[in-house]
Amino acid sequence: MAKPVKNRVNFFQNSGTLLAIAISMFALMVSVYEANLHKAEQKAMVWPYLAIIANYDKEGLSYIASNNGTGPAVVRSVEVRYFGRPLRDYDALLDRIKPGHQIGYNRLRINRLNKTVLRAGEVRELFFMPWDAETRQMADCMAGGLTVRIQYCSVLEDCWVFDSETGDHTPGEFKAEVEFDN
Repeated sequence: MAKPVKNRVNFFQNSGTLLAIAISMFALMVSVYEANLHKAEQKAMVWPYLAIIANYDKEGLSYIASNNGTGPAVVRSVEVRYFGRPLRDYDALLDRIKPGHQIGYNRLRINRLNKTVLRAGEVRELFFMPWDAETRQMADCMAGGLTVRIQYCSVLEDCWVFDSETGDHTPGEFKAEVEFDN
């Protein structure tokens, strides 16, 4: 009779061990699930969404950067092209559009974008040119051939590329062929 008691005790010890392992595995799975949920929540709290908008109004032409996301947009690379040709700065852009133009910095408003941070909800005027005969002609020329690509990242190092030609925001990275140094 002693043998069945020993087998019964051994059975309960093994069952208890298996139950403890099963509970531990379940707790581990719940912990991993919660960690992934927390990580997704953190990403959503610092998600940037950067866009460049051309704005034509009664005063003139402006290009505006807008961060419509929930977190800061860290701008890493900016590429500006005019009919496929990369440009280094606003001077090169204006010279390419209209060689010999008479637009000086006394008539333009320019703000920096490359290597800067736009906080959530921030709207920054990048370029403003008031209307006159020359600027209207230049604005018509810009509308057909100006494209902008921007790599921007969240503070968690998730990165996207905005392409003004398509309006797409694709995850990933890119390095401008020629950095636009505005």
